[in-house]
Amino acid sequence: MVTSRRSRKERRQHPRSVVGIPVEMVRRNLPEQDPNRVMGLHVTDLSRGGARAVSHRPLPRAEPVTMFFPPLGSARGEDTVGQIVRCDACGTCWEVGIAFETPSADDTRIPAS
Repeated sequence: MVTSRRSRKERRQHPRSVVGIPVEMVRRNLPEQDPNRVMGLHVTDLSRGGARAVSHRPLPRAEPVTMFFPPLGSARGEDTVGQIVRCDACGTCWEVGIAFETPSADDTRIPAS
């Protein structure tokens, strides 16, 4: 029996905001000279504990990453450490789930709507 994503139990501890933010991400397991070490992602939703993003290449689960969030409006820029928790094919791209190591103390990373 196949369980759809919608019927799975919600595991998020923090409310999420729908966003559209291009970010850079560093794949910390790769050597500095590897051309795939730094890549762009498009974050589609964001919470204090994690993010969902679109990638143009698949990423392995449990890979440690650092995401560089640019300053947005009155929110300051921020570097956030996390790891890949899922990567699902979605047409010609991949939908990636990233769990942050430490939830942000406040919502300064997320611009007010």
